[in-house]
Amino acid sequence: MAVSPLVKKLVQTPICRGLKESEAGEIFEIAEESTAKKGTILFHEGDAGDSLYIVLEGYIDVTKKGPHGAAQLLAKIGDGSVIGEMSLIGGGAARSATAEASSDVKLLQIPTTAFSKLLRAENVAALKVVHNLAQVMSRRLLLMDEKLVDILDKGKKKEELADFQRILNNWSF
Repeated sequence: MAVSPLVKKLVQTPICRGLKESEAGEIFEIAEESTAKKGTILFHEGDAGDSLYIVLEGYIDVTKKGPHGAAQLLAKIGDGSVIGEMSLIGGGAARSATAEASSDVKLLQIPTTAFSKLLRAENVAALKVVHNLAQVMSRRLLLMDEKLVDILDKGKKKEELADFQRILNNWSF
């Protein structure tokens, strides 16, 4: 059976690391291909999380509103990166940030409901994806830890860290 070029590209993304092409094909079956023009908002902070996006081509800016309402750039993600992973793992939790195409982008969108069905069926490909997502989220948490230490080392006021500390204290697993 011939494997599509898109499935071959999917296997090369970090969330599909370790998947056989046939397993990646199972994930691809539930995915929806889409494109977005520069400036398109994929989702807003606070929206219901209904899917994960894999960036196949292009760049997306991830922003979050600061305490005074101004958008703060958290990350610029590109080819092979994922965004919205908390919606796949967190059962439709609200989006924690806004995602905007900073160039024309080509995406694969994996709906939470379809992915959840694969997990309930104990699909090996879905389980491998969850494992890979846990690694991605772990790396992001490590970066946040390093950022916190950097802020503390610079002697920032305790008041400036209050929101960050509140977030850390309210994490539940």
